[in-house]
Amino acid sequence: MPSRKFATKKTTCWVSCDSSSMKGTVAVICAGPGGIVAARWLLAQGFEPTIFEQGPMLGGQWTSFQG
Repeated sequence: MPSRKFATKKTTCWVSCDSSSMKGTVAVICAGPGGIVAARWLLAQGFEPTIFEQGPMLGGQWTSFQG
């Protein structure tokens, strides 16, 4: 079971990343760079993400780039 270590000034915590017992759908709010990456990670973990975006296009701040 992989773990990730999160260190703060006062404590160190270990958080389990085992999602084998957690399956289902997840809402991802906003389809900017962070939302798209989160949805991809959730798919890789076996979840079914649904992305909600208020704008007409996916990509958030990336949609303003020309090129």
